Amino acid sequence: MKEGTDLTPALSSKERGNKEKMHLETLELFNFRNYSHLQVKFDPKINLILGENGSGKTNLLEAIFF
Repeated sequence: MKEGTDLTPALSSKERGNKEKMHLETLELFNFRNYSHLQVKFDPKINLILGENGSGKTNLLEAIFF
């Protein structure tokens, strides 16, 4: 892949709904699904969520969506 390649589909402002972007800097969870307590600081450019099956990757994504 070429450096700087954007894989995001090109959408018009109407298709995007004129929504602003949100940048998540930190997330702290208390008693959310399999997390009794979790603190995460996100990098402003890119973040990877890696782990074994059943380790809570999807739960972390659901917490961000929630």
